Amino acid sequence: MKLIITDSIPTPSYQRSGIFAYDDFRFFSNKGIDVKMIILYRITYERRFLFNFKKQVDFISHQIKEIKEVVAKNPNIEFIPYFSFIKPFVFKEDLFLFKKSRFRKQAFDQITVHNMLHTGLNISWIKKQFPNNQIILKEHDNWLLYRKFVRYFASRRIAQYDKILANSESTKQSFLKIFSDYKKQIKGTIPIIEIDYPKFSINTLKISKTKSPILQLLTVANLIKAKGFEESFAILKILEDAKIKWFWTIIGKGPFYDTINQMATDFNFSHKISIFPEVQKPYLFEYMKKSDIYLQLSYMETFGIAPIEAFSYYNKLIVSDHITSINELGLATNNNVLIIRDINNIIAQKKDIISFIMKDEFESDFERVLPELNSKVNLT
Repeated sequence: MKLIITDSIPTPSYQRSGIFAYDDFRFFSNKGIDVKMIILYRITYERRFLFNFKKQVDFISHQIKEIKEVVAKNPNIEFIPYFSFIKPFVFKEDLFLFKKSRFRKQAFDQITVHNMLHTGLNISWIKKQFPNNQIILKEHDNWLLYRKFVRYFASRRIAQYDKILANSESTKQSFLKIFSDYKKQIKGTIPIIEIDYPKFSINTLKISKTKSPILQLLTVANLIKAKGFEESFAILKILEDAKIKWFWTIIGKGPFYDTINQMATDFNFSHKISIFPEVQKPYLFEYMKKSDIYLQLSYMETFGIAPIEAFSYYNKLIVSDHITSINELGLATNNNVLIIRDINNIIAQKKDIISFIMKDEFESDFERVLPELNSKVNLT
């Protein structure tokens, strides 16, 4: 029997939150493996709501309501909320975590904790609940992006884990770098680090796409600056100057919504851009079937699932070189993938972009790599 500990799960309003842990939960459940899940939900302030307490309370209340609705339908999931009023001081995350887990007397052959921040910092509580179990940390974040004091306190707790599962080679390397930098703070033996790619479903069937007179672009991402939406407008301007008809569909929500709409107005592109809120799978795949180009110029992605999913539905990709999955799953040199080498100087690749868009896709390149991708990531 397995136990997964995380800080959240996907809900209608917060579809992507906790998605890796929930995917693992479904992965084991679908295989008939007895698996339980604990959601250690952290109630604290967020900087974006610092001067709007009511909005913060409403946000937390709504998210808790949605999580409880999911938990009520599944007896294998336990919801444990706790208060953390000391967000800047992550050295004692579980200071106000008093409740005991109802799973604590069950025998588990494996306990997996998803992400050091913030779930993994509750290791003292976890050890008290399950003192005789192997505890594995499954990490999705690149620790080099953490602030120094966070790296320090995280490093002090890392030896309490028996093993680390990194979601990519780059995540693994970030661990090794930080363990070297903070070796004096690590009390005990550094855990073994293995790579375990996120599990999700991709298409494995051949797709025959009907050519449209209008190039269909698609982006699936949270609407935040780091996803490269501003830089994507440089791609659109190149298409416009080349007299290539296009339409851009964006699926996602977030604080950058107004900025995208304003830029669309400034460029006179409003009639060529549609933004939809979260579209859940499998309906999301219908958009991928109908699109020609998947566009994502992220500043950084610790993995990047949506580009791989889109590629499996025979979308050519225009992506930044910061998307880990493209590099580590062997797609960077694929004929159907164009890497934007410098998102701050996209015009330098103008000829490459136009040439890439105008040429037909290489169906053989899709078919050649999809089985290998499937073996690495497929949920089923």
